Amino acid sequence: MAQSTHVFRDGQDSSLFNGRYSGPNESALENSAKPPGWTQRAVQPWTIAMWLRGNQFYDIAEIMERIDDLAKKLPKDEALDSQMHRELKKRLAAWCAMLTTLGLTLPVKTGRRFLKRLKGREAVNYSHLREFVKEFHGRVSDDLSDTNLWAVPRERNRFLEGQTFGKDVENAFGKASKDISEASRCLALGRATASVFHLMRVTEIGLQALGRSLNDPTLDPKTNPSWEKILARGDRELGKPLNERSPEWRSNEEFFSTAHANLRAVKDGWRNKTIHVERDYDSEDAEEVWNAVRGFMRQLAKKLSV
Repeated sequence: MAQSTHVFRDGQDSSLFNGRYSGPNESALENSAKPPGWTQRAVQPWTIAMWLRGNQFYDIAEIMERIDDLAKKLPKDEALDSQMHRELKKRLAAWCAMLTTLGLTLPVKTGRRFLKRLKGREAVNYSHLREFVKEFHGRVSDDLSDTNLWAVPRERNRFLEGQTFGKDVENAFGKASKDISEASRCLALGRATASVFHLMRVTEIGLQALGRSLNDPTLDPKTNPSWEKILARGDRELGKPLNERSPEWRSNEEFFSTAHANLRAVKDGWRNKTIHVERDYDSEDAEEVWNAVRGFMRQLAKKLSV
């Protein structure tokens, strides 16, 4: 995703369209706010806000400052020269692309209407441009006044990136992908208890795979084997001398022993209490659970899949 972006560079000429544009091109602006896996579909405003970078609002503020300055210094009735006409069309398309990613529909409609006028045969002069700038500025202000924004601290940005548990888990446990994503996003947005609920569902999928791999009829994955049954099986295996353990366990001793330890780490103190709504979780608690479940699933993905 795009890093800090400065749309305009200061110059002696007050014009925005004198070739000193130093920001991203139209395509880059259009893609800069899209999360991994983004597709062209209707989304709720909170979904859009969740993926915005702070630099994009800096870009908007800079655009509005510059067009305000431009409106004050434009000639009155002269027709736009060819260079201004060409650059204005290019910049306006880029602005509309940026504002579209932010969900600001009113200024986009205004911008596209003026862009259509620029592409037509009718002469456009500076008075027309001044009127557009005034309306465009007002539309941006109106749209932003009805938009609620959430800021995600820099240290939590990692929870918004794709495949937060890693590609191996994504490939091995595709059924868990949605809950992994939701758990991570909830954690990034401060919905700690909701994150733990999603992590519980992720762990259930891992439990089914682990139970199936032990070739034990009492751990039938169709019946959602409980933590207690799987942990009890592991405890029994670990209590035996290595040469007396089951063939499944002996063949993957390190794998099953590590998986058992990881499962023990995520079980006690949160899973059952969450089911019975006996407690809430703060962000620190939820992040500890997230890390534990991530470790458990990454270990399982080394040998298992569903």
